[in-house]
Formats: sequence, structure tokens, C-alpha cells
Amino acid sequence: MIARIDAVTRHESLPLQTAPLEVFGDMVIGELLVNALVVVGSAFFFLPGIYIGLRSVYYKQIIVLHKARPIDAIRESFRLTRSPREVFRIFLLLAASYSLPLAIEYMLTPMTEAWWIHPIGVFVSTTFIAWINIYITLSFCDVASSQAASQRAV
Repeated sequence: MIARIDAVTRHESLPLQTAPLEVFGDMVIGELLVNALVVVGSAFFFLPGIYIGLRSVYYKQIIVLHKARPIDAIRESFRLTRSPREVFRIFLLLAASYSLPLAIEYMLTPMTEAWWIHPIGVFVSTTFIAWINIYITLSFCDVASSQAASQRAV
């Protein structure tokens, strides 16, 4: 999905056969590393874990689009999100994105005896996770292109 969204933003076509299977191992390693960093940050206090998660938000896009190794991708994500304004923007948009499915789940909780409630909760959560990933990829494309343009201007 990441490569497809990037191709669409650049007005290019991307055949489905070019799915980035060659970076799957790096994605798994990156996910494990980022989750470990978030857990360690959360062990000290909850906010460092959130901060680390926000700063490493672009590592998947960097692995897929730039074929970077996991540690390099995490470093680059930290570089792209060094601005407090960028981190705060990501935080607000992700908080809003996650709060809607949580609110729906909260409203449906009293009816959990009904068999049809759980598939609705799974559908809503899955849909919002997909949209969150789309947002993160679009945000990455914007941040990466604006930083590249500012570096060319210098």
C-alpha cells in the first residue's frame, strides 16, 4: 500500500506485481525495533513511549520507498520528525484517528452480548488502521519532499 500511495502522489502507475516483498524482512525487524523502543520508553514513563512512537512513525515508508535498512530507517524517521511542530501535528491527527474507533467501541460495549457487534468493531478498527497508514504515507511524502526542497534551496 505504501508504494502504491507514493506512486499515486507522483502521478505514476505501479503494477501490483511490484509489491515490496524484498523488504518484508526489514519491515518485520523495523517493527520489532520500534516496538522495543516504545516499550522501553513507556517503562520509564508513558510519554517517552508515545514520543518515540511519533518520532519513528515514518520508518515503514523509508524501508519500502528508499530500501533502507531498519536502523537507518528509524534514524531517518527521527530526522524527518525533529521539528516539535511536526511531532505535534502527527500526534493530533493520530489521536483524532484513533479516538473515533475507540468511541465507537465504547458505544457498542453495552451491546456485546449480540453476535453481530464484534464483526462491526473489527471492521471499524481495521478500516481506521488502513486510513491511518494512508495518512502516514501521505504525510511522509509531504515531509520528505518539503525537506528535500529546502535542502536544494540551501
